[in-house]
Amino acid sequence: MESIIIKKLGAINEVDIPLNKVNVFIGPQSSGKSTLVKVICFCKWVEKRVFIDGEKANFGSKEALLEALKRFHRLDDVYFTKETHIEYKGKVIHLRCSDKECF
Repeated sequence: MESIIIKKLGAINEVDIPLNKVNVFIGPQSSGKSTLVKVICFCKWVEKRVFIDGEKANFGSKEALLEALKRFHRLDDVYFTKETHIEYKGKVIHLRCSDKECF
């Protein structure tokens, strides 16, 4: 089953959710809904790239993954902290970015 864990990213303090074929996110303005969807979209893009191109989902460092995410969705540095953690379990990849490592 696909899932995502995000900690300390923008307005998101901590979220751990299973991803279904259809997901609905409801909440107040500026609560992190769009940020969550952007990260999911980015992770799905990485997974698709790995599946189609056969490339590894190894960014080597947390900074490299976050820079790719920033470019992909034009996110500002204010979204990210040293404690930012992203973990995506997909059908093809398991992407984890915590501390200084991403794999």
